[in-house]
Amino acid sequence: MRLLTISLTIFFLSCSLLQAALQGNTPGFAKGKEFFKTGHYQEALEQLTREFHDDPANPEINFYLGRTAFELKDYEAALMAFERILIVEPGNIRVQLEIARCYLQLQSYGEARRIFEKALAVNPPPAVQKNIKMLLSIIDKAERKHSFSGLISVGLNYDDNVRVSPGTQVIDSIIGDIILTGSGAEEESDAIYTTTMALNHIYNLPARQFSWITSPTIYNAFYQDEHDLDINFFGLSTGLAWQGEEMIWKNQLLASHLDLGYDRYMEEYGLESDLIIFPTPAVILSLTGRISRRDYFQDSDKDSLNTQLSLLTSITSGRHRISLDMGLEYENSDGRVNQYNRFILGARYDYSFSSKLSAYFSLRNHNSKYQGRELMFADKRHDDISYCTIGLARTLWTDSSGGKSLTLQINHTYTDADSNIDLYSYKKNVTYATLTFLF
Repeated sequence: MRLLTISLTIFFLSCSLLQAALQGNTPGFAKGKEFFKTGHYQEALEQLTREFHDDPANPEINFYLGRTAFELKDYEAALMAFERILIVEPGNIRVQLEIARCYLQLQSYGEARRIFEKALAVNPPPAVQKNIKMLLSIIDKAERKHSFSGLISVGLNYDDNVRVSPGTQVIDSIIGDIILTGSGAEEESDAIYTTTMALNHIYNLPARQFSWITSPTIYNAFYQDEHDLDINFFGLSTGLAWQGEEMIWKNQLLASHLDLGYDRYMEEYGLESDLIIFPTPAVILSLTGRISRRDYFQDSDKDSLNTQLSLLTSITSGRHRISLDMGLEYENSDGRVNQYNRFILGARYDYSFSSKLSAYFSLRNHNSKYQGRELMFADKRHDDISYCTIGLARTLWTDSSGGKSLTLQINHTYTDADSNIDLYSYKKNVTYATLTFLF
């Protein structure tokens, strides 16, 4: 009797283990599935691969093996795993959608579209329909040869020192004290009305990873009283961009023209190269190099070859984002007194209260050393300028697709410029209110 009981126990236990194995619910599979759910994809792949060798036709093992390979960006391996499931379950809509996602990542847009539209035809649940339509819109954008985006912005600023006047009217020089008089001798405040219009045109080349981007920009600043400071700026950049899975590399030609007080002030033309790397959705690295020729219409001694190199790092975690940047700039002017080396260091913190409201705080420092002595001063000029900014941004409206929005931004910047030459030491406060329409 005891032997019969033991035999029956072994028999039922064997049946239970066999049923668990057929459903993919072995301890090894459960361990691999747990690795996947906790984001340990490499460990999940190793564990699920061992389970696959023991039971290669098991749909559940293949499903998680495919999803793990997808997360590891091995889309071909993911495709093979999902297609093995369709051999035994040809009507499995969930697996078909996973296959379409793989084709989307592999840029096989036609095949991905065919599967998505087939899935929509069987009237899946509303949430699934919404996701499919979103993915179809991504395909539409990817297959579109021409796409446009841009912004229109209007602003009202208040500047309490528009001419960056020094903090003192008595300037020390090699001939003694100089008392400043006339315009700019004392701090002057003014209201400034600004407008900005920027447009981006992207032409997708036949080689799908390449595109040609052209971006014109117009900026105007009109002072309420000091009209000789009015600014009219036009800029244009155009060039080739390459996009990989985790990076974008843009190389563009640049040209711009600046009028100051309705007189020609400066023209600039050059080349910029920008490498943007995003190893994870939360981390962005940007390395930018720029070289340009600047021509000043009213002072040829300022004509220069300007070189810049900058590095930006941005890290996002939940509601928080921290950005750090540093840069080097060299202005090789025709007149030695205008030549300088500049080191730039900045940090910014953003906090999102909600999807529509955010606050930010930033600190920047520009440290500039000039190469030549000015006629009236014994020392070479050395400037140390600090900027402190605090602001709020509020999204007032967003369309249903999220492609258009209206945002109000209010911020305040305090500038403290310290120079070994009193003429270039100043303080100023600028308050901005800007309304921006993105499209």
